[in-house]
Amino acid sequence: MDIGPFIVAFGQDWITLMSGVASVILSILSAVTQRTQRRWFGIAALVCFVFASARIWTTEHHKWLAEVEHNLPLLSGGIIATNHHPISDRTRSGTAVLLIVEIRNEGADSLVDSFEVTAESDGVRTLGELHHVPKSLSLSGPKYKGPLVYYGKDEIFTKTALDPIRRGSKAVGLIWAWFPKIAPQTFDVKSLRVSCADIRRKRYTIGLEKDFMPSQPMYVPGLSTGP
Repeated sequence: MDIGPFIVAFGQDWITLMSGVASVILSILSAVTQRTQRRWFGIAALVCFVFASARIWTTEHHKWLAEVEHNLPLLSGGIIATNHHPISDRTRSGTAVLLIVEIRNEGADSLVDSFEVTAESDGVRTLGELHHVPKSLSLSGPKYKGPLVYYGKDEIFTKTALDPIRRGSKAVGLIWAWFPKIAPQTFDVKSLRVSCADIRRKRYTIGLEKDFMPSQPMYVPGLSTGP
């Protein structure tokens, strides 16, 4: 335990208190009560001791909190685009949704995992089944001429579970979620939510970005253009 810096800081703070407000109070009390300053000096020294200790602790505690805050991950993000379609498995019905998500980190470097996707149907929030994106997945949309191909290596939870998102950086990737209990024609894209956890296991929930593109295949910087 390095007590030297504390003694120096305490001594400087105690002297400042004793020679400042305390000296003025001592003079006033001595004049009013007409007693010697010795008794009042002892009381003032004790009070200044407590205040000096408290001020040093408060200062160092604020420094510690600032350092801790600086070294914590701070995640945000959003769903950039989606394409929902019938589940491709012939033995099952329901809706499959391919999401393009962006995770940003304004704090300390962190891995990101434990992704979950939920959607609301008839007032009930349902947890989707996460499936691996195939090696290549071709999707089409009403405004896109020809299929757009996405690649399994762009799965967001594969990217962020192995390679931490650095401070001030972001990761863009894919999530393929299935909702067997929700029909494609009744699927509410706007109800989609994605949650994930940082390295401290703190969970974050993100929704649609302001420039979100519903059911529209699109290329986003950060995704692969080839297998």
